Amino acid sequence: MAANADSRYEIVSPARDTGDRRTWFAVDAHTGANVFMKTAPARAIRREAAILLALPRGVSARCLDVVRSAEGRILLVEERLEGRTLLEAAPSIVLDDLPALLLAILRPLEGLHLAGYIHADLKPSNIFLLDGPPPLEARLLDPGFAWGTAAPASPTESEWLGGTPPFLAPEIARGWAVDRRADFYSLGVTMRSLWPALAESPRWSGLLARLCAAVPSKRFESAAALRGEIERLFAPTPAPATAPWTPRFG
Repeated sequence: MAANADSRYEIVSPARDTGDRRTWFAVDAHTGANVFMKTAPARAIRREAAILLALPRGVSARCLDVVRSAEGRILLVEERLEGRTLLEAAPSIVLDDLPALLLAILRPLEGLHLAGYIHADLKPSNIFLLDGPPPLEARLLDPGFAWGTAAPASPTESEWLGGTPPFLAPEIARGWAVDRRADFYSLGVTMRSLWPALAESPRWSGLLARLCAAVPSKRFESAAALRGEIERLFAPTPAPATAPWTPRFG
């Protein structure tokens, strides 16, 4: 089944169908590359494509094309990532691997924030873990609700401030001022919901309490601050230091 009039993108199989949003796995007939395609209301597709094009590599899937289907719908064509969502991978992840997992998620999240965006819809199904050898790499999917932080949200942008309860930060739900700390709240709720046993860990409980604080000022200020706390809490015990070498004088 061809996705557009010139038959460049050949649909292989459907991926997800959620109301007015549909996705497919497809192949680029010109290059042979595997791609991922999605359709939604035209305005949402154009907005997501613009955000993806503004992001640095390593944050999300790359936007490859925007085309019109034979039925007249706008289709976003993205690179196809190989791996699993965090929701799919969670049952096979042991607690000892969670510090490395969280650091891997922070890398694209920090890139997103440095590019001037808030994701605003972080949840287990929007965090993607790539297949491949260590170190673990992650990507952030579906930045359709992301918005720029250079200025307060305008009336036209405010309709995009959304997300998915219970991962939605309280300040978004209440219409308060929103900054990157909203993403840390969503990240904390994600970890807490997937691994409830973390609440019993002295090190994790304090970290998650700070991530999930209802008041943004009590959360971590930046990805760098959160990364530093993870490294402080979970760094391996250093080997005993040898006696320092003392230079001889005289």
